[in-house]
Amino acid sequence: MRYPGSSTIEWPGMVSVYAVLGPHPRVTTTGAHQVGIDFGGHRGLVREIGGRAERHDAPPGSVYVTGVSPITWLEVKDPTGRSARRPA
Repeated sequence: MRYPGSSTIEWPGMVSVYAVLGPHPRVTTTGAHQVGIDFGGHRGLVREIGGRAERHDAPPGSVYVTGVSPITWLEVKDPTGRSARRPA
């Protein structure tokens, strides 16, 4: 998997983003009101929602749908291929 890079397409009422990231120890976020798909899968990452953090395994193809609370991702140790959709 090559990284980093991203591509964004703006549609009427929606934005679509595809990103490939290397392993990243910093914090990343899936924003509120988004649908995200993780293509690679991860073991032992930390996911924080609404102030509660827990260790989590994410199999390839995992789908995350957020409401008003974003998801904060920590300790992502593997390369990531992901796609997200959000309102424009």
